[in-house]
Amino acid sequence: MLPERRLKVAEPEKLLTPTERNTLLTIIAALCKYEGIDPQGRGAAQRLMEMTDDLGAHVDDGTIRNHLAKIPDALETRMK
Repeated sequence: MLPERRLKVAEPEKLLTPTERNTLLTIIAALCKYEGIDPQGRGAAQRLMEMTDDLGAHVDDGTIRNHLAKIPDALETRMK
C-alpha cells in the first residue's frame, strides 16, 4: 500500500497593514530620490517600468503610476 500524499494548501495572502504599506511607499520614495527620479514627475512610471523589466519582473507603468500617486500621503503620515 502506498503512503497517502497530502497536498499543500497555500496560506491566504496576507494584506498589508497601513503601516506596512506606508513603509514600502517610503522605501520606494527613497530609492527614487537616490536614482534622481521624481515620483510625481513626468516619465517616472516609465523609468521604473524599464527597471522592473531589467530585473525580468515586468510591472505595467499604469500599475506603477497608481502606486507612485500614493507616495505623498504615505510620506506625510510617516513624517508626523
